[in-house]
Amino acid sequence: MVTKKKVKPTKKIVKPVKVKAVKIKPVKVFKKPRRPVAVCILTGQTFKVSTAMLERQAKKYKFPSVQDYLQYYVCKDAIKSLKEGYTEIEIRNKHNCKDKTDLPMKFLKGYAPKIKDRARVKRREQRKATIDFINDPTPGKYILKPKEEAKFLDMKNPEHVRSLTHFSCARPQLFLNNDRTCNACDIYKLCCCPIRRRK
Repeated sequence: MVTKKKVKPTKKIVKPVKVKAVKIKPVKVFKKPRRPVAVCILTGQTFKVSTAMLERQAKKYKFPSVQDYLQYYVCKDAIKSLKEGYTEIEIRNKHNCKDKTDLPMKFLKGYAPKIKDRARVKRREQRKATIDFINDPTPGKYILKPKEEAKFLDMKNPEHVRSLTHFSCARPQLFLNNDRTCNACDIYKLCCCPIRRRK
């Protein structure tokens, strides 16, 4: 019998395949833009608003730009209180707001057109208070002296003359008509005016 020779299996040589590196571009993820936040300067509350609404409200309240509107933003509750007659200080005290930004009158009238000028009203109130205080006849308060009392000053009394001539001349017509001298003045000895002089 013929015997077959055992043949050793040959090893296959596999050449490495070169793979080209593929550059992968990073995928851009588009995030939604954040909505601007408006802070009320009278109540301190924060609100998320859209840019379209900001432009619309700025035009409604007669602001020159959206930035000015955001800087002096006032919420609906505060606008309602302003229209009811409350002042900025009262609204801030009610809501415990620590913001002390002064709201200009031109922007304040944009929010509440019928509001009165704060400075003018304050001046009127002060004027009325001073008139009431002066005309109050209760003792212990300041009362204007009637004009008739000035006619009864005794020009021979040194105290009266001193009180009259302490800051100004009591006889300016004599002083000017006599070459700025006190030669013709009858109260020269009692006078304490700083400009008194004789030749």
